[in-house]
Amino acid sequence: MAAPPRGGRRYLYEVSGRRGWKALYIKEVNAQEETVSFYQEIYNTQGKLVEVHRKFPVDTGHQRTEQES
Repeated sequence: MAAPPRGGRRYLYEVSGRRGWKALYIKEVNAQEETVSFYQEIYNTQGKLVEVHRKFPVDTGHQRTEQES
């Protein structure tokens, strides 16, 4: 994960799924607390990052990072 914007912050919110998966919501803001980035990371039961869904500033949809077996 890259550093937050200069003078900004990163807010994290974790949600556990029923089947052991985890979603991490990440909001990055600048020094004026304006949102510069918002995205979701999905982790499998082994804790490996398997999807990223960028939601702001442009919604890119779910992007797989590896093939699930």
